[in-house]
Amino acid sequence: MIGKIFKLTVAAALLAHSFGAFADNAYRLVGVTRVYSTSPSAAPDLELPVNPAFSSVLTRRADSFSLNYDGSTPEECSVKVQKQSPFSFDSAPLGNADKLNTFLQATFHTSSNDWTTMYLLQDVTAPNCAALRFAKIYASKSELFLLKEPFLYMFRLQEHPFRDASRGFDCGLAKSNVEHLICGDPKLKKLDAQVSYGYVLLQRKYSKEISYQDPVRIGQIDWVVNVRNKCTTTDCLSKAYSSRVNYIKTKVSDSYPSYPEEEND
Repeated sequence: MIGKIFKLTVAAALLAHSFGAFADNAYRLVGVTRVYSTSPSAAPDLELPVNPAFSSVLTRRADSFSLNYDGSTPEECSVKVQKQSPFSFDSAPLGNADKLNTFLQATFHTSSNDWTTMYLLQDVTAPNCAALRFAKIYASKSELFLLKEPFLYMFRLQEHPFRDASRGFDCGLAKSNVEHLICGDPKLKKLDAQVSYGYVLLQRKYSKEISYQDPVRIGQIDWVVNVRNKCTTTDCLSKAYSSRVNYIKTKVSDSYPSYPEEEND
């Protein structure tokens, strides 16, 4: 009797683990890029992940994928897998390994080397599931790439909560002299938060995609590397941050008049 109960307990635990393996495979949208030059007027089906903490989530189930548009509400749609097969470049965008990996490295700083499986999804009529209609999904353990021509969407496994990109630098991660100077000065911490929030607003207004080739992202990285990180004093940082806040304000004030303060919504 004890042996039977033990077997049933183990079986239940294994079943729960198997279900959890599917239920917990949630991937958050972190990038979008145009992979084909056709349809220049086409817009992505999914909102650009300017702040991944609140972007769409794709969840892999046993025989379907579910899409949740902000990662917190109940699942918005679920689409069955029509075909599942080992990954091959015959079914991949751009046709061969060299072209695809060159493209992925330039846009997302990743590659297809770990892609293992291709999923072709079924038809779906619900308007809010348009991004999944007959879409292809290329899967590795830590990433999913959703191809809905002409766009390629990159989702990353949620192993921990994503940081709110509109907030300031996490001082618990401070390493460089500049970062320690920022974290040691309340005024600089506030300015850093204002620049982070402003960067999100810049992407909302001007970005056509979220990738390493996005001009807005390139401009922000250039400012961090060549302006902010060149500072060695709090006075220099204060001037650099104040100048950046003023620049962002000139670019977004017509759409976000309260910047550098946050909008009420």
